[in-house]
Amino acid sequence: MKLNTNIQWGEFEKRGFFKINSRIVEVCDLSLETQQEYWRLINKNKNNLDALYYKFKSDENFNKFFSFIRMLGGIEDGINEWTCFEKKYKVNLHNLDKDIKKLKISVFGEPDLKNIAMKELSKQFEVVKDVGDFGILIGRKENILSLLEYNRRLISDNVPFLTILMEPFGISLGPLTVPHMTPCLNCIISNKGGSQLENDLEYNKILAALPDGKEKIPLMTIDIALKIAEIQVLKYLIRKERNQNSLRLVNNVLEYDLYNDSIVWHPVVKDICCDVCQKISVNSDKWLNIGE
Repeated sequence: MKLNTNIQWGEFEKRGFFKINSRIVEVCDLSLETQQEYWRLINKNKNNLDALYYKFKSDENFNKFFSFIRMLGGIEDGINEWTCFEKKYKVNLHNLDKDIKKLKISVFGEPDLKNIAMKELSKQFEVVKDVGDFGILIGRKENILSLLEYNRRLISDNVPFLTILMEPFGISLGPLTVPHMTPCLNCIISNKGGSQLENDLEYNKILAALPDGKEKIPLMTIDIALKIAEIQVLKYLIRKERNQNSLRLVNNVLEYDLYNDSIVWHPVVKDICCDVCQKISVNSDKWLNIGE
């Protein structure tokens, strides 16, 4: 056991109080001096409270003080950095660290952006060169058509993935595609999604025939996009394992304009005529429970 970092004890007008996050709770039935001594001992042994707990097990006042801290969520049973999150959202994340380590992420897209993404994501996840458990598609927004082959491949391999499109000071994140269940990149470009220009078939054919653009993307923009993507992957793991409602990004695209500091969510619709992701019939009852 160890003391949670979000709990503190202090005194005010000769009364003792706990502060956990923004919540303040007064400690009653124990003298201020007793509270001070117990808090000093607990804080001194905050990273290993087991020995202290058993040493004072027969001390009724210590047990009362210790139990009060535990009741407030101030004691971690084991080393788990997600304890605060668990308390706030009432979910069990004891295995999240293991899930993160087990997850194999594959990155596909434009070589320069792909290499940066692989390097950064490897700090948090296991990144593999072949198809893994989760995919990241990354490229410049102007070269969106060049990502379609990877979109098709991941859906064919039944691998969920997140699309990241970049501009010098803009990020487009999403959709988070669960194969055959939620919108894919091809749905966005099809007549059911995307801009009027993108829906122009002749325009798309000409665009596909011309070389991809190589506009310089600042490293800062890439870093921000990858950090947001990491959060979405973590949320996917949480929802997938706990079978909660689907993530917002499965049917939306997040547009972040860094220069104007604007965030816009664009809803996207699964194209029932999509020749990439709509090859099998799906029970629509499962669409909101993508972890099943």
